[in-house]
Amino acid sequence: MQTVRNLAAALMFLVPDFAAAQSNVSIHAIRAIPGYVCMTLNLPDQQMMDPSVRVPIRIAPSSEAATTGDAIATVIVAWPKREENGYLQVLQLNGRTGWMKAQFLKPWQNPGGNGQRCYPSVMSNGRVGFDYR
Repeated sequence: MQTVRNLAAALMFLVPDFAAAQSNVSIHAIRAIPGYVCMTLNLPDQQMMDPSVRVPIRIAPSSEAATTGDAIATVIVAWPKREENGYLQVLQLNGRTGWMKAQFLKPWQNPGGNGQRCYPSVMSNGRVGFDYR
């Protein structure tokens, strides 16, 4: 009987994780987002791998503006560039716009060298994401 209880307890924790993982498999890009391009952080590899290094996204193009979050390795940038006070306008994965210091951004290049390109996209779950094709 104890074995059955242990198995039931384990399944309570494993099944939701498995279901969540399965639901993410079907998420795919459904359309590109016009007026935006992919860029990447302009940081040395050592800093890119250091979790203490953060590049803030701000609500306005100013170092005094509130921070809305930190950039990830690939960033969606308005194109043609919207630059003010050394900041570029970006689109965050939550769908809100923000501003990042231009010095922290560079054109996206395929790290795998297999010809894929990056396209900011609306995903099948309605969220903002990336299409690599």
